[in-house]
Amino acid sequence: MEKNPGFKLTLVTVAYILISLIASLTGAIIIFYISVMIAAIYFLFKFKNDIRQKDIFMSIILANLAGLYGMVTSNYVMGPLVIAMVISSYMGVIPIFRKYLYTDKVLGDNPKKSIGIGIILGLGLGAFNILIAGASINPKYTFDALFMALQAGIWEEVAMRFLFYGIAVYILNREGQGRLENILIYILMVVPHLLAHGMMGIGSLIVLFLLFGMPMAILQRKVDLTSAIIMHSTVDLIRFVCLGI
Repeated sequence: MEKNPGFKLTLVTVAYILISLIASLTGAIIIFYISVMIAAIYFLFKFKNDIRQKDIFMSIILANLAGLYGMVTSNYVMGPLVIAMVISSYMGVIPIFRKYLYTDKVLGDNPKKSIGIGIILGLGLGAFNILIAGASINPKYTFDALFMALQAGIWEEVAMRFLFYGIAVYILNREGQGRLENILIYILMVVPHLLAHGMMGIGSLIVLFLLFGMPMAILQRKVDLTSAIIMHSTVDLIRFVCLGI
């Protein structure tokens, strides 16, 4: 008997959590990156005929903005890896959203609203992040801080959240319905990426989940990818400027 979509989504969510835990415990984060790339490349080839010219154009722009930090710091492993993950993830899941949600989820009907929400929430959460850090502030405005913030905001939102959102929509053939499906989608969009950052206490995990991972996942689902990227980049830019990279 064929498994129902909710059960499949549960299995995939658990699988990615386990992969993240293994990557974190072994210190081999590349394991998690490879698992992301496998999913992205699978969708890229499956939906290759549904990819539009503007998707290719946008993926290249986002990927190069995300890869700037790796290039200017002469990290010729991380830079190309980030670029490859962004391009494959973006182009892989855009057709999924168009097919099942009838929108690409990149930018909503009101661009000013998306940008404004991203900036306002980013400034607020960024300030709160500095406040709870409890460290002395020594602002340094550098291009490295900007490039690193763009890398985090674009790369993580596209390859480690947007992709997982697309996986969930693909499994369900629609947006999540009901409490269980919505909880699973948010867990998939937040927890694997969070765990891949490294082992931490349960308290820190909960705080990061509720205050940083969830707001960006909610923005992607309720608003669009653009607002989440802007919010994430703004939060990290404030942190890198005030506390260093």
